[in-house]
Amino acid sequence: MFGSSDLHSENLIAQGVYPVLVDMETILTPQPETFSDPRLFPEPEAKEDSFIYDLNHSLYPSSILPAMARGKQYSILLDTDEKTCQLPVVDGKKRTVIGFEEAFLEGFSEIYDRCVRLRKELLSAIRDLEPVPVRILLRQSAYYGKLLEALHAPSALRSEEGEGRIMERLYAYFKRHGAERLFSIADSEKASLLEGDIPYFYVLGGGKDLMADKKVVCRDFFRESGVENAALRLRRAGEAEKAFEMGLLRKSLEAAVIPIGEKAPKMEKKAPEHTGKGSCGWSRTEAAAEAEKIFCRVRDFSLRAPGGQVSWLMRRGEGDSFGPAAPVLFQGTAGLGVFFAAHAAQTAREVQAAQTAGEAQAAQTGQAARTAQAVQSEAAAGGRTGEEAAQAARLCFEQINDAVHAFSRAASLSETMFPAGLANGYAGVLLSLILMGRYLKDGRMTQTAREALSLAEKLPAETVMQSDVILGAAGLLLVLCRFE
Repeated sequence: MFGSSDLHSENLIAQGVYPVLVDMETILTPQPETFSDPRLFPEPEAKEDSFIYDLNHSLYPSSILPAMARGKQYSILLDTDEKTCQLPVVDGKKRTVIGFEEAFLEGFSEIYDRCVRLRKELLSAIRDLEPVPVRILLRQSAYYGKLLEALHAPSALRSEEGEGRIMERLYAYFKRHGAERLFSIADSEKASLLEGDIPYFYVLGGGKDLMADKKVVCRDFFRESGVENAALRLRRAGEAEKAFEMGLLRKSLEAAVIPIGEKAPKMEKKAPEHTGKGSCGWSRTEAAAEAEKIFCRVRDFSLRAPGGQVSWLMRRGEGDSFGPAAPVLFQGTAGLGVFFAAHAAQTAREVQAAQTAGEAQAAQTGQAARTAQAVQSEAAAGGRTGEEAAQAARLCFEQINDAVHAFSRAASLSETMFPAGLANGYAGVLLSLILMGRYLKDGRMTQTAREALSLAEKLPAETVMQSDVILGAAGLLLVLCRFE
């Protein structure tokens, strides 16, 4: 409710069934400004009615949802690591949330409602946190530790030049991102490291300046103080926000991998009936019916944000980590958009064919009026799913369109930020726009594809390191050579 972060399994322990927060500094989370170079990393427009805006103001950044890192589950709900987990104890046994999902969601709902009832008191109470210093981690402590080791190596101790090369690493990140105005941060880090200390930064609960040693290191480093962020979230709390939070929890838990030690249920394999021609053993009718089932399942897994926008959570990285669907072809809204558009086009063809066949049959039997009415009813039922698919495809298109416009403001694009291949890069975006425009006969999608094509000038071919289809240049060539 306060916008807390890092509420993962190493920062929470359980006393019986009750959670106890260990890392108190994670309660308040100030929101930093974006300091990347707009010529290379254009900041997306912050639309308050966007799905991402609502997601960023939900429990998503809290680290409560399933998340894997370095092979370990960090969610307090699912962590099964016997060495470190501090799970709640029920009937003398450590438990994950598996098997207790409904009880957990019921409890979450009850406490959420309690916070809403106590909103005024909470808003008043958080003002007491304005003068409290909150630690800010700009880089991992392990990184500073490696720099300290390097500084104390004999080669560095013998040479000021060697020491300078080591310290230059602190400034390199800011240079690479066009943020030279943040060199004051690297200056502070350098001073601490030369004294043998790990750099320590903090911000006051109600402040926006980055500080160290009771001095301001960078003014207005944050666009929103921790207290302001908490107050905003408390004011947002309500029925729509609660429904979104509950949806995030439920859907992420539904899709989470079963923890180690628990066997997955056996899936009954059923071969498709070979009623049509072709090596796959599926007729067009069967394939269309299966596509409709898939569409309904994906549609029902979507989430509606408080602002009314709809999107999906997708698996990210390893195992059961979840994140908002990005506008990419593999595991993203570009891929979903192509599927939705294709399903809408196929359904429209089926409806048209059914109408034509029904009218022909009516003309032969002389029962035109009654049969035509039946055909219209059947066509309306079939067309409903197709129209839903077309609407879903347009939702996906809007995300892709926003991304293309954001990238068009950059002076140049790097492969790190914008890969060339099909999976999560340029080729996949271009392919999805072309196919969606053709399936839906939508000129806007085709126009955005033309705009996306012009981005190729900002991605110098000589900088593309990957050469394969999935990630690299071959995927882009495949798309460019496929269409006129």
